Amino acid sequence: MRNIKSLNVLQADHLYTALVQAGLSVFRDDDEIERGKNLKCELDKAIEGSQIAIIVFSKGYASSKWCLDELAMILAWENTSLHKAFPVFYDVEPSEVKKQSGSFADAFSRYEEQLINAGSDTETGKELMKKFIHKIVSVTEHKLNRRVLSVPQYPVRMDSQVQNIHHWLQDGSSNANLLVIYGMGGIGKTTIAKIAYNLNFHRFDSSSFVANVNQLISEQPNYILELQNQVLSNVLKGEKGRPYNVDQGSIKIHQAICSKRVLVVLDDVDKLDQCDALLGTRVFYPGCKIIITTRNKGLLRALPAHKEHEVQILDDDESLELFSWHAFRQDHPLDGYEEQSKRFVRCCNGLPLALQVLGSSLRLKVKSIDIWEDELSKL
Repeated sequence: MRNIKSLNVLQADHLYTALVQAGLSVFRDDDEIERGKNLKCELDKAIEGSQIAIIVFSKGYASSKWCLDELAMILAWENTSLHKAFPVFYDVEPSEVKKQSGSFADAFSRYEEQLINAGSDTETGKELMKKFIHKIVSVTEHKLNRRVLSVPQYPVRMDSQVQNIHHWLQDGSSNANLLVIYGMGGIGKTTIAKIAYNLNFHRFDSSSFVANVNQLISEQPNYILELQNQVLSNVLKGEKGRPYNVDQGSIKIHQAICSKRVLVVLDDVDKLDQCDALLGTRVFYPGCKIIITTRNKGLLRALPAHKEHEVQILDDDESLELFSWHAFRQDHPLDGYEEQSKRFVRCCNGLPLALQVLGSSLRLKVKSIDIWEDELSKL
């Protein structure tokens, strides 16, 4: 957190204390770097090792070249990793940052001059400033109004699972617009798709996440039209255009997806005709990205050129960690429950959903090892 001293000391302490009380490990750059150390190097390490950066924009923020340099470091890390940055506006309006008005106008002008005087020509300096402001606007407009899909509280091994998908969503390539995430039920396909969606939907002109496609259509055969309406409403951002039948819906979706960069996730697809109804003719605007999750491996052969991501079961250590989070609210078993925990884990065969359900069902029974033995005998 940079420039937290721009708030008065009491307010800064309130913010810091609230974060710590919420169970977060908080780094404050104004008093946690030892004297004599390379400040830039230490800050870079702190930023790299953090999952979240809170940027406090105040009236004096942009007057400090050091603050702006550090902001650039934060945003650079966020652009190349799974780090997240969240802005807080204290006594300034978000529009002042976006439009470079008020106290930010003169400060940004001086910053540009410093870039030029440092050896950049005028055009390069202006271009650097343009890119710099674009990053700030991206944070202010999309992070504050973020639409977050709910994900499990303990996503064990999800970072590594999501990383390649995260990079694919950012590459801008139109060589493979379609990604299929496949694997058995309960293995974590939907969770992976949600995390990837949360990290990237703001990079697109519009986006849509359609959950439980096969289940909804199986229970209500006519529900496909409602799902089409959901896609259209999301992609067109509420514009009128509700189709009257499935064929008309497919045409409208085709027209919408062909006209802008969109991110669409279809969760739990089982048949090709479900894809046809919800993606039109599957001809996409350059830069569009479509993610499909499915249990049906046979669907892969029916789809056009696409990338694939097979979700693997958890190994023994990962399984024990996930089970422990749900059973004990920590990443390892309580003393005295190690052997029973391992036996329960073996019953789940590395399936995340089974580990979550079983661990949660045992959480209130940790006061008696006999109860655990009884439950094991039932399994």
